[in-house]
Amino acid sequence: MFSLKLQFKLKPTVAKIAVFEDWLEQCLKVYNSALKERKDWYNSRKCQINSCSKSSEDIIPADGPLPTYSSQCKALTTYRKTSPALVRVNAALLQQTRLRLEKSFVTMWQPSHGLVD
Repeated sequence: MFSLKLQFKLKPTVAKIAVFEDWLEQCLKVYNSALKERKDWYNSRKCQINSCSKSSEDIIPADGPLPTYSSQCKALTTYRKTSPALVRVNAALLQQTRLRLEKSFVTMWQPSHGLVD
């Protein structure tokens, strides 16, 4: 059997490197904001009803829905219209960043999470 492999080495210009770094920075901000939204939602619901501290009270209203991938992508779509920094980044790249966070949360809540075979 004959197998052929091709290798390519990218040599971006200084301008392209700046664009890539900007994309990475925007993806980091999108990931961190989505993570903060989810952590705030969980933290606002984890204290006991008779002993909540002021730091964990009223972060998110009690009837606020759980932030999901679809709800966060909808919010990202509306936020992109007002943010020139996010307009420069491809929408699919930002959605993949949110999807990566969603997969992490789904994996975290699986019963087999953290078990070594």
